[in-house]
Amino acid sequence: MSVTMTSDELLNCVNCLNYKKNGIGIENDFCEKITDDFPNSELFWKLFVTPMSNRIGSNINNDEPGARTEVDSDIKELSHIHFSVFYNLVQALKCLDKKDFEYFEYFYIRMGMVSSLSIALLYRVFLLVKDCNKGKEFVQDIKLKKNVQGELSDWYNKEKKKISKNTSHRSRTFHISIYKESVYNNIKDYINDSNLYSKMSEVFEGFAKFRNPIIHDAITMGLYIDGEVYLPLKEKRKLYKKHDDFLNVDMAQNGKDFIVQKKLMESDFILIKSTLNDLWKKPIDDLYRLLYVEKNPVLLKKFQLTLI
Repeated sequence: MSVTMTSDELLNCVNCLNYKKNGIGIENDFCEKITDDFPNSELFWKLFVTPMSNRIGSNINNDEPGARTEVDSDIKELSHIHFSVFYNLVQALKCLDKKDFEYFEYFYIRMGMVSSLSIALLYRVFLLVKDCNKGKEFVQDIKLKKNVQGELSDWYNKEKKKISKNTSHRSRTFHISIYKESVYNNIKDYINDSNLYSKMSEVFEGFAKFRNPIIHDAITMGLYIDGEVYLPLKEKRKLYKKHDDFLNVDMAQNGKDFIVQKKLMESDFILIKSTLNDLWKKPIDDLYRLLYVEKNPVLLKKFQLTLI
């Protein structure tokens, strides 16, 4: 059943909520270490996650934070992605005080997941805004294109045994690149800020330089010196991929290629939070305008809200 209230009542309601008092366990416990450089995480949560839950209207004191059953799946999925970003940031945070090399690996796997989830959130907001502004036809067209890409992928998977290994690799790469190019082009157009898009690409690709070898290479090594783990700088990572590359490294000569693990991880943790904070600004502005100012009927229906 739709919740009925005025825009001011809804705003007053959500503005009284915060991660510390009204979030779930992990949000209660770690919010301050996430929102210090990423305050837009909590703002997005207030404005667009809590309105789909039992925290608003007559259920304001309800301890059940879950989504109301009638809320559209597009909104629920957006909320899930937003929470997953928070969750993976917390898991990365837990690695910062660990000196074991394996925690470096866990950290950058989480950084890669945060990067991918952020792209997913931006793309879903892009589709949602288009849906609100242009109606279902546009979104159905986008989904159709995604279905076509899926069919292409299935075809390549079936045919790859019939063609050479090299050609098969090119075919798969061709399919993936088409899909990624389409998504990233839409996100670039949506962000409409070349500097911010360039920053996002540089930051996420920087994390990938560590994450990808961890996932795909046979071994990822660092140097243990005086109780500290030293890792190659991102721009030097390609020089240190194999076990032999780390043997007999002359730190006097090549020490500039390395950085203390904890220092790098702490710096990157701040970097990703500040980057996400910038990336969240446009989705917040757009969804706020549509929901609270224009009272867009498509979005209100998805939230199962009636604003009078």
